[in-house]
Amino acid sequence: RALVASVLAVMMILSLTACGAKDTSGAPGGNAKGGAGGKTGGERQYVPAMARAAKAFGATGYFFEVHPDPDSALSDGPNMLRLDDLEQVINTLL
Repeated sequence: RALVASVLAVMMILSLTACGAKDTSGAPGGNAKGGAGGKTGGERQYVPAMARAAKAFGATGYFFEVHPDPDSALSDGPNMLRLDDLEQVINTLL
């Protein structure tokens, strides 16, 4: 049973990595190094789905990069959740 869970977790990590995801922690979803003119680019819309996928594979802790206005953040803005969206994401994980 543990082997099956491990294989499935590796498959999920590989598939998320293939689509540009940084990790399965729910934090920065779709991190793309240097993809935004010298800043880290990314795809914040994938963060909620990645967090739910991590939960499905047994995650019990999450790390999210959050900012009141990610588009004006000095670094990692495209990877960050908007502060106003955090509660909704957390509620989907409870």
